[in-house]
Amino acid sequence: MGFFKPIVAGLTALALAGPAMAQDWGLRSNFEQRWFFAGTGTEGGPISFNCAGHYPDADWSYGEGGGPYDPYIIHVSMTEALGPIDWSQPDAGRRSDVIFSIGGLGYQFPQIQWNEMVGDWGVVISMGDPLITALLAGGPSELWAGDRRIAQLSGTGLSENLAQAIRFCDGHWAAMGVGVPQHAAQTVMSLRGQGG
Repeated sequence: MGFFKPIVAGLTALALAGPAMAQDWGLRSNFEQRWFFAGTGTEGGPISFNCAGHYPDADWSYGEGGGPYDPYIIHVSMTEALGPIDWSQPDAGRRSDVIFSIGGLGYQFPQIQWNEMVGDWGVVISMGDPLITALLAGGPSELWAGDRRIAQLSGTGLSENLAQAIRFCDGHWAAMGVGVPQHAAQTVMSLRGQGG
């Protein structure tokens, strides 16, 4: 499925959990104190796709907590809607049964981890991952955990806002002279070619 790296994500999901059809995808971006963040999620939805980073001279007392801030990755944040955590189990706070379905195909996330600091599940994937390619094509989608559908999600605004979020972060990394890594090159160069 591409480049995956499990982490304890430091980015908060854009929206709260909601079992019904979520609303349209929105865009959020911010650049303050030399830290940058961009992402897309749905109002009342259980998942968001985000990127973040900082300039070398950024004030660490200000920035988004947790990290990592590797260039050209997407932080996938999911709310507690995935279900309660049974802390008596040895692998509590970790799960490998979460699937995002879009365009008729299911994409299983690698092991996701619970981040107690911000209260969400998270995983990091490459901007070049096949799931990101599918998201940029857009369309209605579903989030599953185990054999339970967590949410049906609107396709409206998904591809446009994810593309804008990636362009926003890419612009900052490029301004710092960060090269695009091979794992993300096809996606990033394609978005640069489209402009916007």
